Amino acid sequence: MPDRQIVDALIQHFLAQVNWLAEEIHAPTFLSKYQHWWTLPTYNIDTDVQFAILILRLCINSIQYLPHPTGPAHASLQTFEGLDDLERSCTEAATKLSELKRSRPNIGRIQHLLFHIVTLLNNGNATESYKALDEAVREGQEIGLYIESRWKDMTEFEMEERRRVFWYLYVWDR
Repeated sequence: MPDRQIVDALIQHFLAQVNWLAEEIHAPTFLSKYQHWWTLPTYNIDTDVQFAILILRLCINSIQYLPHPTGPAHASLQTFEGLDDLERSCTEAATKLSELKRSRPNIGRIQHLLFHIVTLLNNGNATESYKALDEAVREGQEIGLYIESRWKDMTEFEMEERRRVFWYLYVWDR
């Protein structure tokens, strides 16, 4: 992971300036999980590593939507060798974490795949974005994302999160 200050700045930028494009991330809930994640002494391979990948994917998206890097609002990000290096570092870290023991499909994994699709498309890599979309759709099917009757034991918030992910998948897959 990049330095915590840099990640914090990118996450703040994402939530303030990028998230409104799709509002897939519920900022208060994400920030609560984010603050907690940094305090963990060890990480669970299924949930915590998937959350780390989501953090990295949000950082990459944030970098892609930053105004010119010499602007005064981004002084905290200029300590890194450059935004291209930072994006490459986040991408490599997310890729390495994704290649760890394959986790069971879950909503967090599908979310970070959706942000990966956006990044790939922003970089002009449509072929890889279709592969990631295929993987996200398959995992959504595996967890029954489209079957609300399976959601009986979930909170209203969890159900809404699943609905949003389902509809993003649906729109991207059209």
